[in-house]
Amino acid sequence: MVHSLKRTHYDTDEMRQWIAEHAKCTKAQVRFSSLAFNLRGALAKASERDALTIGITKGDLKVYSVAVLEKGFETYLFSRRNTGIGEHRG
Repeated sequence: MVHSLKRTHYDTDEMRQWIAEHAKCTKAQVRFSSLAFNLRGALAKASERDALTIGITKGDLKVYSVAVLEKGFETYLFSRRNTGIGEHRG
């Protein structure tokens, strides 16, 4: 769902035109996708399919997944330290 929402958000005529001009291709050649990971580093199936289609390897996707997981955990720790969650356990 997030994958398709992101694709739809960016798939506008203005965006297609800008990309076509800068990539020196036709608007019809422009395709949109997204890499949609959850906070646990899991990748949406549609994202994986599209990524593999354009040449991103499964190894690359594993590295991205680990990076998302690590940054998600860092964000969790930061939030925990700075919001007082967990300080008042009985």
